Amino acid sequence: SYGHEQRILASGGGALAFGNIINYGAGAMVANLTASGYGSFAQGSVYGYAFTGSLGIISSGRGSFAQGYARNAIITASGNGSFAQGAGYGYAITASANGAFAQGYAGAAAIVASALNAVQFGPGTNTLADSLKVGTAGIRFKGTTGAPASPQNGDQWLDGAGNVVIRSGGVNVTIA
Repeated sequence: SYGHEQRILASGGGALAFGNIINYGAGAMVANLTASGYGSFAQGSVYGYAFTGSLGIISSGRGSFAQGYARNAIITASGNGSFAQGAGYGYAITASANGAFAQGYAGAAAIVASALNAVQFGPGTNTLADSLKVGTAGIRFKGTTGAPASPQNGDQWLDGAGNVVIRSGGVNVTIA
C-alpha cells in the first residue's frame, strides 16, 4: 500500500473475513475486505491501481457471502442470505436484496441482483423477485405463477392454467 486506507474486518457474530488487499498508484482509495453481518463470509483479493473511491469485498447481510477478485471494483452481498461472487474488473458485483444471487465476470458491465430471491448470471441487472436472468439480452425466467408486473421481451412464466408463456416481440405467446 502507498498510504491508502485498507481494512480487513470481521465484526458480526460468527462473521469471517480473510484475503488480501493490494493498493498501488495515486488516488484517494479506501479498500475493504469486510464481513459485518451475523454469520457472514467475505473472502478474496482486492486490488486497486490508481483508483479513487471505495473498492472491496463486503458481506454485510446476515448469512451473506461475498467472494472473489475485485480489481478497481466492489463485490457486495448486503441482503440477508445473499450471495455475490466472481471477478470484478472495474465493475461491481452486487446482491442487494434478501436471498439475491449475483455471479460472474464483471469486465464490461456490472452484475446486479436487486430483488427478493433474484438471480443474475453474468453482466446485467435483475430487478424481478423470484426470477433467474442470464446476461443482458433479457432472457428471464419467473419462478412464481403469473406474469411479471411489466413483462419484457424474453420473459418466461407459467400462467394460472399451468401453460408456459413467453413474451416475444411485445406480445405474450402461450405454449399449450
